[in-house]
Amino acid sequence: MRVRILGRYWRIEWCDRCEIGDDLGACEKPEYSDRTIYFANKQPPRTLLETAIHEALHAAKWDLPHKWVETTAADIARLLWRLGYRRTESGGERAAS
Repeated sequence: MRVRILGRYWRIEWCDRCEIGDDLGACEKPEYSDRTIYFANKQPPRTLLETAIHEALHAAKWDLPHKWVETTAADIARLLWRLGYRRTESGGERAAS
């Protein structure tokens, strides 16, 4: 899968946690020619929502302070969750058990 964030394309890859350490997601630097955003498999839906927002913020503006990204992603995920946004398909290995 590919997504566009601020005019740049990013590949999305799903992986086991060991491939990205203890993090639930990772975003490569925007300067990379084959930019990739990684997501750990089997995250609960609400956690995946927050992880996706977090990594999208990194992709949009790489030099934002990490604490700001972390707090903003949590706030946006909480808002969207309260508004009823949910994942509608399991996506195989990607979904939580």
